[in-house]
Amino acid sequence: PVANIQTRNALPLSPGDLIEVMMEYGEGFNGTYVLDNLGLLSLPIINAIDASGLSPRDLSERIELALIKSGIFRPAMATVHIKILHLAEIEVPVTGAVFQPGRVLINKKNANAEMDERVAADGDYSNKRLLSEAIRAASGVRPDAKLDQVILIRQGWQIEVDLTGILSGVAVHDYPLIAGDQVIVPSTGCFQSHLVR
Repeated sequence: PVANIQTRNALPLSPGDLIEVMMEYGEGFNGTYVLDNLGLLSLPIINAIDASGLSPRDLSERIELALIKSGIFRPAMATVHIKILHLAEIEVPVTGAVFQPGRVLINKKNANAEMDERVAADGDYSNKRLLSEAIRAASGVRPDAKLDQVILIRQGWQIEVDLTGILSGVAVHDYPLIAGDQVIVPSTGCFQSHLVR
């Protein structure tokens, strides 16, 4: 599961995300679906599938397996394509050495004509459902923040992320977030003048 957090190039799915399921022979299954509050995808006939935290590719593999297991499709026929149409806003608790600790809302988008066009287009992109954005939404880090050991907790697993590059302009691996994630910015216990901006 730790590797799951680190799957690159695939924004993990989260409750409220709007996706499209497409199969060549899947008339009864094809369509648009919203992941429910628990991150479950409810398709006809088969049991709901927990999609939260999965990449679109992982989810399509899970659906294929479920369809084959249930005997609805033979393996060769069960090729599922998942298209992300719209990424939902999510609420994430950010605690520790930030100016406004608490729950922050990230990836807030207003419904408008652009939104309709985005849904019609293939894929959705978000630069707002990221770890750095959650910290920004908590009014940034305090001067005592330990930026090289920011903690991301997901489904009981935790990883340490080095975000020091954000200040120096060096590339950092900025993790995409899903609902249920928690962010903790530890304190060094001392004032660091380079963090005063």
